[in-house]
Amino acid sequence: MRKILQILCAVLTVFININMVFVSAEEGEPTPVPTAPAEEAAEVVLNAGTGAVMDKNSGSLLFQKDADNKMDPASLTKLMTIYLACENLTMDQQLTMSDTAFNWYDHESGVMWIQNGETLTVQDCVNASMLASANDTTAMLVEAVSNDVDSFVALMNETASELGMANTHFDNPFGTHSEENYSSAHDLCLLLQKAMGNEEFAKVFTAKRYTLPATNMQAQERVITTDSTMFKEESYAPLNGIKIGSTAEGGYSAAASGISDGTSVYAVVLGGESEDTINNDLQTVMNWTFDHFQTVTITQSQIGTKTVEVYEGRKHTADVTFSSDSDFSVMLPSSMDASSLKAEIVVENEKPSSVEEAKAQVIFTLNDEQIGSSEAVKSVEVIESKVPQFNTGRERFDLFCLIVLALFLLTRPVMKIMSGMRPPKE
Repeated sequence: MRKILQILCAVLTVFININMVFVSAEEGEPTPVPTAPAEEAAEVVLNAGTGAVMDKNSGSLLFQKDADNKMDPASLTKLMTIYLACENLTMDQQLTMSDTAFNWYDHESGVMWIQNGETLTVQDCVNASMLASANDTTAMLVEAVSNDVDSFVALMNETASELGMANTHFDNPFGTHSEENYSSAHDLCLLLQKAMGNEEFAKVFTAKRYTLPATNMQAQERVITTDSTMFKEESYAPLNGIKIGSTAEGGYSAAASGISDGTSVYAVVLGGESEDTINNDLQTVMNWTFDHFQTVTITQSQIGTKTVEVYEGRKHTADVTFSSDSDFSVMLPSSMDASSLKAEIVVENEKPSSVEEAKAQVIFTLNDEQIGSSEAVKSVEVIESKVPQFNTGRERFDLFCLIVLALFLLTRPVMKIMSGMRPPKE
């Protein structure tokens, strides 16, 4: 009897259970607005042969002067070498100068005087290679990654191709002058944008000094400072990272990162006459960019949320809420009214019949014209009615007995009443 009553209670009771399911949408950035004022940019005078400034986030070129010309990158070549080392090695890995690596570089320029058999960490080597442009520590990194120079150079060129560096070819990992070792200001901006996504590379690129600890063959620690006078003396406030280089044939070059009022950029100048002139050129192109562009941010709260109801037939099964899980930034010309930039969640199907059909995007508009979009994040509140299921033969038999019992209990009082209404026997 107890079992029958439990089944009866189950049949007569309906439970509603609400669960929250969070589905992460693919994150994205609004498409940048390529609106560099070319006429004004053409009036910028540089000592260097070529130059480029790139928006850090979108990769848009904000300033360019012959930015695709093939130039001697000098030791900016080491940007690729150090990036590959950061990608393929661990910072605490121990490296020892071998006889082979010792013979790969020019001992007359850019060295830390690392001796055969001397052991340093990868972190020591990448800092010395970046800050002091040391060829000996660079050779140690090359050997650790690829064992030989030819294999490493092949990896450099393969990576350059993957990054879209169409006007670049490397024939050595050091930056030694060669007709077959060339790059462009635009390509080096592309490399810098990718490399700065590596946390270890970013630390080294933005460092002003590094203390090289004592080694197995050097009793005293050595302090390494950046080759860049402008960075070392902090004479230009927006500058927050730099690598400089030079060759007698190709002149001076520099690749830098900078930020001002929330606008972050990468800048490259190639073919300058001296360090002073490339410093002036970097400041010129960065200042021009900061004067002509602004970074506008739309916050999550400004984007808001939008909810749609999911119905299967006439049954309400779920609520889907769309939102953005991050703020979004867009680079705009300084002359443009930032208030014309708007973001709105647009639902593709206002009456979906399933959660999967419910889709939305964050649409970005400028002066009422769409400039980009990003997949909206979807939060699903499922409304599920829990009704007991009777699947086994025993459960179906119990249900049958329950129904018979219910009918018997319901019909018995009726029959009793009806019998009481019969006329008495004569």
